[in-house]
Amino acid sequence: KTRRTAPIFHVARVHDHIQVKFGPGFNIQEIITGFETPWLYLSNIPSTVSQDQIVHLLSKHGTVRELRAVTGSQQGTAKVRARFSCAIDAQKANLVLSGTRQWGSIITTQLPINDDHGHGATLEDTTAWIEWDAPSIVGYAGYSTEDQARNAIAFARTSFSEDYVLAHMYSGLPQMGTFTVRFSNLSVQTTKEQMSKYSKPSDIMWSVPNYTSVDLVVASLRCKLESNKIEIISFEVLPPPYRNGRVKAWIRFSNPAATKTACQLLHLRKPVCTGRTRVFAYHMKSLSYSISLHHYKKIQGDLTTFRARLSREVQGTTFTLTPGTAAVAIQISAVDEKILAKLKTEFEKLRGGEVVEYKGEVLWDRFFSLPAGKLYLRQLEVIHRGITIQEDVSSRRLSLFGQSGLRETVKTALIQKHVELLTTEKRRFFLGPLVGPFLRFEFESISRRLGTEKVVLDLWTRQLVVTGQSHDFYTALQAIQRVHSKQKSSSHATCSVCFCEVNCPIILYQCQHSYCRVCLINYLEAAISSNFFPLRCLGNDNNCSSLITVSLARQVLSIGQFDSLVEAAFGDYIHKHPKEFHYCPSPDCRQVYRPAPRGIVLQCPSCLLRICPQCHVEQHDGFVCPEQDGDQIFDEWLKTHKDDVKKCPSCGVPIERAEGCNHITCILCRTHICWVCMLTFPRGEGIYNHMRAEHGGIGNGP
Repeated sequence: KTRRTAPIFHVARVHDHIQVKFGPGFNIQEIITGFETPWLYLSNIPSTVSQDQIVHLLSKHGTVRELRAVTGSQQGTAKVRARFSCAIDAQKANLVLSGTRQWGSIITTQLPINDDHGHGATLEDTTAWIEWDAPSIVGYAGYSTEDQARNAIAFARTSFSEDYVLAHMYSGLPQMGTFTVRFSNLSVQTTKEQMSKYSKPSDIMWSVPNYTSVDLVVASLRCKLESNKIEIISFEVLPPPYRNGRVKAWIRFSNPAATKTACQLLHLRKPVCTGRTRVFAYHMKSLSYSISLHHYKKIQGDLTTFRARLSREVQGTTFTLTPGTAAVAIQISAVDEKILAKLKTEFEKLRGGEVVEYKGEVLWDRFFSLPAGKLYLRQLEVIHRGITIQEDVSSRRLSLFGQSGLRETVKTALIQKHVELLTTEKRRFFLGPLVGPFLRFEFESISRRLGTEKVVLDLWTRQLVVTGQSHDFYTALQAIQRVHSKQKSSSHATCSVCFCEVNCPIILYQCQHSYCRVCLINYLEAAISSNFFPLRCLGNDNNCSSLITVSLARQVLSIGQFDSLVEAAFGDYIHKHPKEFHYCPSPDCRQVYRPAPRGIVLQCPSCLLRICPQCHVEQHDGFVCPEQDGDQIFDEWLKTHKDDVKKCPSCGVPIERAEGCNHITCILCRTHICWVCMLTFPRGEGIYNHMRAEHGGIGNGP
């Protein structure tokens, strides 16, 4: 049999969108930010264009690895997503091709938001939402009795969802009878015969129509935009009846700048073609998703509730569903980017399922990764039809999909099971050098006797973990004693932290140094606040070169503690690489990005802010980057503080010494430095002898 070894690398998602690959000691091997994706979406491609033609066009900007069709395109056009060999090629292709005319059509391109598999959301920033008053007339209907009038109003209310006609009692002029009802939002083609459904009024008078033709308004608005050299890709007007008496239309443009200019030209204008009523134009930002029909059915109830809440509570937003043969296209739109970012977070939580928590922590037990635990989860799904439980062993969490009431019931059952597992006692027996003989002579028999879900042999820490009652522990202890009696030697290890005999020991397999379990946990927790990475073994008087493996930290820490350690290691790495990474300029946003070639605009996957990667501020379309005079001011200040500020000889970061001795430790790279001569000393060894011999003292003064 091959010996099981601990995994060398661990891949984690940080701040939802950043993929980080960790090596031993939590050394970071690779970072893929949420701004980087090799995928590119292309829309409005004529359906007659072949895939070979598309690949030929894209190959001018980089190597195309893959090309796939996407559902949700308009009739007569196609939408595809292409995967380049690297993110930079996708960014360059997006910069060059978006809004250009290809194969007789203006195509649009978008980079998906943080998705290395091409299934993420695409942000469309090239659409305007236009509204104006529908062509209509006002009718005044007379009734001989109040009951007739009120019945007419009641009928208008019940049929509002079909024709959107408003009605109310009217006391002004004209008076058409003893009681007059004013009807608004009536079609300009409405006849007296058609009005008879409103309690058969005795007499009717019409107002003059505000205007008569929607087509004329569309032609006029189109002419207004094209005369300003704004190219329109599509102009789609929603058909009647017109809800709330408003005509609504979507206009797609070639780029965000054109969309913004178009909205400025149209918004609040009162053209003659609309009867001098206002036109409202909004620059909409839309997120488009595609999810499988199977997955859609899991979250259909939640999406219905989500959609109803948006319609009821959140103004300036739309939520559309377009079913396909194999997938459902979902689009969320909003005028305000901040609102869209919040809706994005809410939707993606619904899409990812409800993560089960207990007392504010993610609920997980190793039991759910074992065959017995998986069987228990499947039995819950059978008992509670319509619920799906997704166990993620790598991230140690359970996600629930289904109707909210069922989720609550299953969540309660899972919490009860978790509490039951917690109250079941778990003991750890350190085997040390006995682990090999125990595996050979006793492990198989004790597993059969107690059950495989109760007995775990951890080869990395050389422990036997038994879950159960006192008689189970006695059985395990007897097995260990039988193996021990066959061995003539034993050893006692010392903890590398507290220097006492280890209690509930954990051994690093690389160097064989031992730790008390509690001491190791405390050491790892201390690293969260001190940001001292990479994490090394403290054995051999802190001179051991072995690194703490990520798998070991993941084993001994809770889910919350481990996630905090991952974020601390990531934050420390970003802090040490200020030229390679920059934080999103949006306040409180924790996303980071790399500088990009001039002309490329980055889109934050979290807050959706558009960023200029040259000057690291919000994108400034049409304006050059503002002058960055901060470095010049700082350099001028340095000239007057030469004795107080010096650059670290290792990483070059400026260090200011206010007071204390001349032994300085750079907070960025942890280099030990003599402040007088700027010599460096690995681990600080010999620095005080150097200062006394070369400089006559350690310099405790300011």
